[in-house]
Amino acid sequence: MPEPTISEEVQQFYSENPYPHYGTAAKTKAASSYMKYCEKPGKYLEAGCGTGHVVTGSAVMMPHLEFYGIDFSDASLAIAQKVAAANKVDVQFQRANLMEPLPFDFEFDYISCLGVLHHLEVPDQGLKNLANQLAIGGYIFIHVYGEEYHRRRFQINEMLDLLSEKGEDHEERYRLFKALVRHERKLKRGSLLRQLARLSLRDVILGIRSRVKGRNFEDGETLQAWNGEWDDPKPTERWLDQFAHPQERTYNHTEMNKFLSGAGLELVESFALGRQDSRLVPPEWAGLYSELDLGRQSRMMELLNPRGTSPFVAARKLPVT
Repeated sequence: MPEPTISEEVQQFYSENPYPHYGTAAKTKAASSYMKYCEKPGKYLEAGCGTGHVVTGSAVMMPHLEFYGIDFSDASLAIAQKVAAANKVDVQFQRANLMEPLPFDFEFDYISCLGVLHHLEVPDQGLKNLANQLAIGGYIFIHVYGEEYHRRRFQINEMLDLLSEKGEDHEERYRLFKALVRHERKLKRGSLLRQLARLSLRDVILGIRSRVKGRNFEDGETLQAWNGEWDDPKPTERWLDQFAHPQERTYNHTEMNKFLSGAGLELVESFALGRQDSRLVPPEWAGLYSELDLGRQSRMMELLNPRGTSPFVAARKLPVT
């Protein structure tokens, strides 16, 4: 019997572990970043819609658009139908594989693809399939894992891979993960106590001043503590997605720029931690920085940012030349 392809492994993974599973609450945070580009009526596609919480949230926020959602997991689509119905929005869901041409005989004015492309067997092909279904001048919104933001998680996954097979026994993998969490917490507590024992009153005062001074910049921009927030007795859908997924990769903005260009797309804006922030640029650099194109500016923001970032962008389809 032939070995399953990466696409088949991912499909089986989501059939067994539909994600995310938030009940029936609509999620509106992502759409709030880019809804300013969706003012004109048109057709909107959520590619890799999963359990439908994000596309339902988008439909709640932008009722002037016609919504579609595609995914290749029947289990996820079944949940998505219930989520849309519970929120009284009309979303036309359909089963589709992003590695193949999309099953539509019309183009979309807007496409959202969040947290999906980095799971594909050939991400470039998946993005080209989406771009082929996007109208000229249409907008696509993309989020992929960032190499810095997810670096520690990938390190933990590599350690777990050395000790266990990713798809064999999720509970055993979770047991090994929890052992790492307990051990690192123990080491951290011991290290903190040793540091406190060496602190002088002056060290404490200066530390408090430094913390207060930097608070405004750091609010909402903390790096995820991948190995310090899991206390569930059994692996959850979220843990499985982060630590047992059969296929994932990361990107930086240099790679993202090439990714977009190869599909005939032009970067329009970077959101979240990759957004433009003049505070990060040394004043002596400002003139040279302003001469960079948006793609290089986004990469510079990524390199300057003290927090890990993940590419989250809006792009537009260019006319064919």
